[in-house]
Amino acid sequence: LEFEVDAAMVVLELVSGLCITFHLGHAQAAEDFAFFMRLLTSMQRQRRQQRRGAGERRRSADDDARSECSVQTAACQQQLNSAPMASVANDPKEVKKMFKMFTETMRRGRDFYVMRQDGSMFDAECALLKGHDDFVMRWEQHQRVIPLREMLQVRTGEEARKLRLGFPVDDRCATLELQAGECITFKFGHKEACERFILCMRILVDKKRQRFASGGFAPAAAPPPGGLGRSNSTRSARSEVSSVAAGAPHAGASGDT
Repeated sequence: LEFEVDAAMVVLELVSGLCITFHLGHAQAAEDFAFFMRLLTSMQRQRRQQRRGAGERRRSADDDARSECSVQTAACQQQLNSAPMASVANDPKEVKKMFKMFTETMRRGRDFYVMRQDGSMFDAECALLKGHDDFVMRWEQHQRVIPLREMLQVRTGEEARKLRLGFPVDDRCATLELQAGECITFKFGHKEACERFILCMRILVDKKRQRFASGGFAPAAAPPPGGLGRSNSTRSARSEVSSVAAGAPHAGASGDT
C-alpha cells in the first residue's frame, strides 16, 4: 500500500487489484466495519452462486427434455432384446429413467479408471458435451474428445476378449470400439455398474448414429476383415491411451449410473 496502516483502518481489496483504505477513528469501529462488510460480501457471493445454480438447473432441465424426447421406448426395448442383462430391469420405461440419470451424471462428469496396454490403470474424468454428440476424456494435462459418430460399438468384457486387446478383461469391463480400430476400455467396481454403462452408451450411440445418418453423414465404416478377431499387432501401433478403464477405488460410487 506504500503507507502504514493501523488498527483503526480497514482495507477493501477489489478483484481488479485496487485497494481502498478507510480510517475509522478507533479500532472498535474498524472491527465492526470489517465484520459487517465481510458478512455483506459473503451474502452477495452466495446469491450469485444460487442464481448461477438456478440457471444451470434450467439449462439441465431443457437438456433433459430434449434427451427424454430423443430416446424412444422402442429403442430401449431393442437394446434389451439384443443384449439382456441380469442387473438391468426388463421394463423399457425403467430403462428410459436410467438413461436420463446416466446422461445427467455424464454431463457433470465422472471419474473413470482407464486401462493402458500393459494392463495398468490411470484416472480420467469423462463427460458428455452439450448435445451429447461428443465423449470427452481429461487426464493429467491431456484432453481427448471422441465424437459419438466415430464409435462403432460398446463391448462387454466377454465380447472384448475376442478383440485381443493384449490385457485381461472381465465382466466389470466395458470397451468402446472406434471405427478407426482403436479400443478404449473402462473397468468398474462391480458388474451392475458396468452393465448399466454399456446399455446406456449403446442407446446413446445408436440414437446418434441414426441422427447423423439422417443428416447426410456417411454411414459407419464396416469393420475390417476378421471382425472381432483382429490381431493385437494392429493395435500395438496405436496410442497407449487406446484402452481406458473406468471407476476403481471410487468405482462403487462413480461407476454407478
